[in-house]
Amino acid sequence: MNVSSISVLAGTASFGLLGMFLLLLGFKAFELITTRLDVEKQLAEGNYAVAIVVATIMISLSWIIVHSMT
Repeated sequence: MNVSSISVLAGTASFGLLGMFLLLLGFKAFELITTRLDVEKQLAEGNYAVAIVVATIMISLSWIIVHSMT
């Protein structure tokens, strides 16, 4: 591997970590906004409706993060 390959891998890893951090931050913001709903408790109980809403939000946030980085 040459220096160019290493710098590309480092850049990819750093953007990947940044994206995961922003996704986690977005999920925590969603939990703060929905104070009447304990999201983690509902997910642990197997509430499919909450799981679908959380999945939709995660996919939407991922799409926004990816397009803001490119």
